Amino acid sequence: MKRIKRIIKIRSAIAVILVATSFFTTITGCKGHMEDPLTAEERAWLNKHDDKIRLVPSSAYPPIDFFDEDGIQKGITTDIISAIERKLDFRVKRVYVNTWNEMVEAVENHDADIIGSIQDTPERREFLDFTRPYITVPNVIIVKKDADGPLILNRMKEKKVAIVKGYATYKFVKQKNPLIDIVPVKDNTEGLQRVSFGRTDAFVTDTAVASYYIEKLGISNLKVAGNVGFEWNLCLASRKDLPVLNRILEKGLSLVTHEEREIIYNKWIRLETKPFYNSREFWFILSGLSGTAFLVILIILLWNRILRHQVGQRTAKLDESNKQLRASEERFRTLVGNIPGVGYRCACDKHWSVEFISNEIEVLSGYPASDFLSNQKRSYASIIYPDDVQLVEDIVLGRIDRKETFTIEYRIVRADGDIRWVFEKGQGVFGEGGNLHYLDGVIMDITERREAEERFRVLSQISPVGIFIADADGKTTYWNERLREITGMSTDEGKGTGWADGIHPDDRERVFAEWYESAEARADFRSEYRFVDRKGKVTWAIGQAVAMKDSNDEIICFVGNITDITDRRQAEEEIRHLRNYLSNIIDSMPSVLVGVDIDGKVSQWNKTAEQTTGVSACVAQGKTLSDVFPRMASEMEKIAESIRTRETKQEQKRPRVSENGTCYEDVTIYPLIANGVEGAVIRIDDVTDKVRMEEMMIQSEKMLSVGGLAAGMAHEINNPLAGMMQTADVMSNRLTDLAMPANMRAADEVGISMDDIRAFMEKRGIPRMIRAINESGRRAAHIVDNMLSFARKSEAKVSYHALSELLDKTLELAATDYDLKKHYDFKLIEVKKEYEDNLLPVPCEGGKIQQVLLNILRNGAQAMQDAGTEKPRFIIRTRVEKERKMVCTEIEDNGPGMDEETRKRVFEPFYTTKPVRVGTGLGLSVSYFIIIENHEGEMAVESGPGSGAKFIIRLPLENGKA
Repeated sequence: MKRIKRIIKIRSAIAVILVATSFFTTITGCKGHMEDPLTAEERAWLNKHDDKIRLVPSSAYPPIDFFDEDGIQKGITTDIISAIERKLDFRVKRVYVNTWNEMVEAVENHDADIIGSIQDTPERREFLDFTRPYITVPNVIIVKKDADGPLILNRMKEKKVAIVKGYATYKFVKQKNPLIDIVPVKDNTEGLQRVSFGRTDAFVTDTAVASYYIEKLGISNLKVAGNVGFEWNLCLASRKDLPVLNRILEKGLSLVTHEEREIIYNKWIRLETKPFYNSREFWFILSGLSGTAFLVILIILLWNRILRHQVGQRTAKLDESNKQLRASEERFRTLVGNIPGVGYRCACDKHWSVEFISNEIEVLSGYPASDFLSNQKRSYASIIYPDDVQLVEDIVLGRIDRKETFTIEYRIVRADGDIRWVFEKGQGVFGEGGNLHYLDGVIMDITERREAEERFRVLSQISPVGIFIADADGKTTYWNERLREITGMSTDEGKGTGWADGIHPDDRERVFAEWYESAEARADFRSEYRFVDRKGKVTWAIGQAVAMKDSNDEIICFVGNITDITDRRQAEEEIRHLRNYLSNIIDSMPSVLVGVDIDGKVSQWNKTAEQTTGVSACVAQGKTLSDVFPRMASEMEKIAESIRTRETKQEQKRPRVSENGTCYEDVTIYPLIANGVEGAVIRIDDVTDKVRMEEMMIQSEKMLSVGGLAAGMAHEINNPLAGMMQTADVMSNRLTDLAMPANMRAADEVGISMDDIRAFMEKRGIPRMIRAINESGRRAAHIVDNMLSFARKSEAKVSYHALSELLDKTLELAATDYDLKKHYDFKLIEVKKEYEDNLLPVPCEGGKIQQVLLNILRNGAQAMQDAGTEKPRFIIRTRVEKERKMVCTEIEDNGPGMDEETRKRVFEPFYTTKPVRVGTGLGLSVSYFIIIENHEGEMAVESGPGSGAKFIIRLPLENGKA
């Protein structure tokens, strides 16, 4: 009976406690509800402008903010605004526009007051105030449900990933993962359909948009496979000139609980939709509820029996727990005291009211820890540097709302007035219902680091080279101003791996490969490559980075610099171009040019030297000159002397025996000093043609002298020859003319008759002799006339000549050629003429054609004489070639002939088969020049060993000079 009474008392006590607790909670809640979160000023302003505050919603950003098919505004933003309206008891007025730009312009022009969904950017802060973000929408990787495992972008290098072109996500993924095969699509619908039908491996977009379109399009085979690391942070924004409105929105937003936001978020964003009864969770919950009901009944039945026993045990455990708690607190304080920084636990209020803080706070701030506990003397918020108060609040509250760890750097003011930089890292501690209990974290002094960073920043800004900091993946975290000038990219554009977009496409893959190779080897990086800016300007740069490592030899980051070497590369290119230009000049020179150093080793070797020696420049380079150019061995002493005395040495017309006979060359040695390196340049010029030309000119002068002498002799011979012929004619008349009165008188005076005289003369053959004298005289006069005509200087006047007459005159002239020493007489050679009848006259220079014919006849006569040809003979033919309108002359002999090699070279200047000093080798070359160049004709030779030679001359029947 007593036991039952005790149980009833206990039950009654529990009921009283529950009722009291419920009543207290109700009273407290009512009291909290009755308190106005706004100040009197803010409430007055809000009442004055109720239903006059203009909100401009977005019409095309589902499910964040949009209009449905009935024109009703819906979405996450609409639900958030509605919640704030309920919490603060006011209404906003909607102002509708068509585009995003019109939304921004409406607020900027004061035609609207609030934008419901917008990101905080420095540019927009010029005319807008922003609340803390009320939603963070991550960008995710959407794949088919049958795809394996979770995914991250840097493991999708060979995957096809669809992204809406023009979205910020597109640029982010391209910069962060340039090796991914990105497939641009026009909109979210196309991207999701591509993944659904297997045309791409994945689609990247934000979760809100993905959820909306998946549900709208009825796509059921997709899932989220991973996070991209890029997210939208959406805020409420109000006009800059209405700060009170921003404060009201901020307070209203803080009244929307985490649970309320989760409900709104889950209402609009979901990636899988199934009937509740088809889910495993439904049956699991149902089973759990059934089991729970059974357990409750069982517990009620056993409760009375075990309650006393439990109370005793719990009392004992409570005592033990108190002991353990005190020990745990002691261990906690000891542990926190050993942390290299300030450990704390505080409330999430405007004072950051401290519940616990380690003694290190005195070292950091100059105030003892007891000053901060429960804000006894000062709050922690009071020592935060005034300019950083709002920054700390925004970052901490923003992270706590998302239940994320926060990190922040800011300044505090010490007790002595000194300002110190601190780094704080912390997190919220939440209860089972998701309610925030307190904040735990640690604060460390980073003043020295910040001062070092500031010194580094100042030095980097004035540095003449670009400076950067990057991680092992090549993602940059810092650029200085000079680097922006070199690359033509802003800091935001170059952040992460965005700098890769500025590298010349031809260099990009190589630079990435070299960077990853250095990172993998944990070695320093160095490379030369090009940047290209938006205008197409190319900048050459040399980039190098040093790997900063921790105590475990792991890379912390790379610190590097980039130097603009465009001017140097241009100078190198100009030098290379100049070297090539000079090399081409040297190689194009006909002279052999060889450079040697002071030791006689080759430093320069042009093309002519290669052709002369048969040794290439790469082989000759660095070799001793005498080894690669043996015939210069005798000149090595002269070369050394020229370098030593710095005097030019020259040897002209040095003879050299070669396969083609004796050649002549000029050798000149020029000493030089280049950049302090001594050496010499040897120039070798082949002057064989020059020497032979000089000999030809001497021979020509001799021939001119002989020609002049012959002309003078002809004139001198003509005078006595004329007297002799005239006297012979007079003698013939006086001895044979019987009717001449003078003859008859003379005969009478001496007593002799003219008949007797005539008979005597006839008897002695004197008239015949006189006729022979006259004939010889006329013949001699004709020969002298031919000599005068040939020796006389030609005026190069073209006229028409009969070839038969020119040939006959030349034959008569050649008949006078006689050599007593060689028993050579042209008259002994048989000449057979085969002239074509009625041959047309040919326009030519008669003297020059005679010169050609005489050269051929004399060369043939001498060849037959030297070979001892029996019955030497010339056959001379002329004919007209009507089709070609040319007259052909052939001079054929029966001499020794020529081999093929001689025949090919017979018209070359200075080529002769005669002994040295006997012939110049110019006769036939001059003849060839006269026919080909002066008369536009043709000249050839047909011959073979032992079969004689036939020279063929063709002259045109028409000549423009005639």
